[in-house]
Amino acid sequence: MAKTLQKLRVRMVRITLSTGEVEYLVTNIENSTMSTKEIGELYYKRWGSELAYDVMKNKLNIENISGKSRLIIEQDFYAQMLLFNMVEDLRNDSNKVVKENKKENLKYEYKVNMNILVGTFREYMIKIAVEDDDDKRRKMYTYMLDEIVSNLVPIRPGRSNPRKPYAGINKHKLNAKRNS
Repeated sequence: MAKTLQKLRVRMVRITLSTGEVEYLVTNIENSTMSTKEIGELYYKRWGSELAYDVMKNKLNIENISGKSRLIIEQDFYAQMLLFNMVEDLRNDSNKVVKENKKENLKYEYKVNMNILVGTFREYMIKIAVEDDDDKRRKMYTYMLDEIVSNLVPIRPGRSNPRKPYAGINKHKLNAKRNS
């Protein structure tokens, strides 16, 4: 039995960013509930979530799945979520080390480079996980953390870059081959 679609009232909100660029948001929040300005402020507060999606999609390649069946897709998704949580945990540990070792007379604040973090994590984490000796495991983790912390990027306030749309046909092709 086919489901019928129901109507959904939406509101289109026009927001001018600090750069002067105009952005349009679609919401189901009515005029009487929130003003356009409040919706813009709420969207700005959501930016951390947008950055998390960027890490998942562009650095961990969550859209790159290994099969077609529902079970395989779910397993890939949950494995990616575990991986993402481990990477975020490592990022928090690394940024904590960066703050503790902060030098006084620097022009900018610094944070870890996520590209380096993900690459280093992929290189070391399996080795750490299979190591039986706790002391060796701790040393490997410390070495991995030191490598990540030595590759920092400055946080430049008020800096923004224009978005470049992806021009390719299919960013992630399905890796799965049919079972025979």
